[in-house]
Parts: sequence; structure tokens; C-alpha cells
Amino acid sequence: MTMPNRFLSPKWIVAVLLALVVWAVVTHLALLQWGPVSLIYTGAAAMLAFALLGIELLLRLVHLKTRTYTDYFQLQSVVSLYHTLQPPYPLFQMRKWGLGPDTATHYMYHIAREKPKVVVELGSGTSTVIAGLALKQIDAGRVYALDDDSYWTSQSEEMLRLHSLEANAEVRHAPMKEIEFQGERRHYYDLSVLDDLSSIDMLLVDGPHDMKDTLNRLPGLYLLADRLSDRATVFVDDTVRPNWRREAKRWAKENGFSMFEPKQNEHGLLILQRNESSKK
Repeated sequence: MTMPNRFLSPKWIVAVLLALVVWAVVTHLALLQWGPVSLIYTGAAAMLAFALLGIELLLRLVHLKTRTYTDYFQLQSVVSLYHTLQPPYPLFQMRKWGLGPDTATHYMYHIAREKPKVVVELGSGTSTVIAGLALKQIDAGRVYALDDDSYWTSQSEEMLRLHSLEANAEVRHAPMKEIEFQGERRHYYDLSVLDDLSSIDMLLVDGPHDMKDTLNRLPGLYLLADRLSDRATVFVDDTVRPNWRREAKRWAKENGFSMFEPKQNEHGLLILQRNESSKK
């Protein structure tokens, strides 16, 4: 159940007051029509309304507690990112449309630990800056981010220039093109812009946009599977969406990847790594 950010929103207060007015009017008309016996029914209706109100308040309190914990954990992740990467300028917005700080912290950690030579991002933005900064720290590797939007491609490129990451990161414009995928006609990134990359050590799947959980991101896993190296790690973001989570897990099993699913990740995250038996 989705709850409003505010505990008592103006619309919610107006709705309660309006319900009280309606109840008072109905009670008055019922008394005129049926006399005191009508109070039994209007009283029962009032008790039901107050019971539902109590349940609503309880749910909001639970949501408020959960939201407070999530906000604290995200703040902790932001502090970790800034302390570790020490970006010269503030990072762009995270969490809502961009990569969440919790996911970004896992991403940064795996880059530092695994030292990938080639990182590919399906979707560009703050994640590209984070990968570039992490790779710059270990003095190894390069991140290649795809984006279908020309304006956002230029914005991401500007972010990389601002942080002096031209040697560690680049954004490639990959317009959407019609493809044949699993017997259906779909639109997906033009992956020909990656033809010069034969081996991918780390893949972040965070695009294209798929707010309705229509599996717009699924082709990337299958179309790039043959280019993933023996030590490849795949980050699958936004697995809070049930269809996407189910199909990503299916792909991992089919292709011999072990799965790690961090708890309390706000948008959902799967970290996939090759099993020893599936290495080429």
C-alpha cells in the first residue's frame, strides 16, 4: 500500500471533515424520518468509520517508521559515497529517477574490489560519475554508458567533464531501434554502439525507463550475455518491480549466475556473479 509522505495531508483532513458533515446531515434526516431508532444505524456507521480511521492511522504510523529507517539508511549511504569517492563537485540527484544511494554504495564497493577493465551501463547519469570516480581511484578500467535521450546524453557528458573523468568514463548515444526479441517486436537501445567492446566485466542494467514493469530492460541481459567475461558481475536495478525481478532471476539461472539480493534496498537490487562451473 502506498502512503502519502506527510502523516496528515490537507486532502486527508478535508476528507475526514467532509465525512463528519455528511454523517451529521444523514443522522439529522434519519431522525426526522424514523425517529430515535435510526440512531442505531447511524451510530453503527460512525463506529465503522472510526474503526477504519484507526486502521488508517496505524498503517500511516507503520509507514512513517519504515520511511524513517529507509531515509536514515540512504543518508548513511550518501555519506559513505562522498567520504570514499570525494567528488570535487556535488553529485546530481539520486534516489527518485537516478541510482539510489544504497545501490550506488554496492556498485562502488564491487568496482573497488573487482577492478573491472570494462564497465557497461544501460542508462547514464549519476551512476556513470560514481563508476568513473571509483575507477579513477584504482587507476584501472573505463565505464561506457548508453543513453537513448540526446539531451540527457549531453548532460551526462557535462557531468563527466565537470568531475574530470574523460579518461575513465564516456557516454554513448544509443537511440531506440525496433528489434525482434522472444518472438515480439520491441524497441531497445541500438547496441551497435558497443561493437568495439568484446568483453564486459561489469554490467549495470538501469535503463531504459520501465515504470509500468513491461520488461523493457530484459533484452539487454540476453543480447549482451555472450560478451560478459568469465568474472562478470551484473547489477540489476529496480527489482522491486515483480515482473522484472522474476525474469532477471530466470536469466541468472539460465546463464549460470549466482544471486545476491541486499536487504532493505529501496528500489530492489540483484547482484549477479558467474558461478565457477559456468565460466567460459
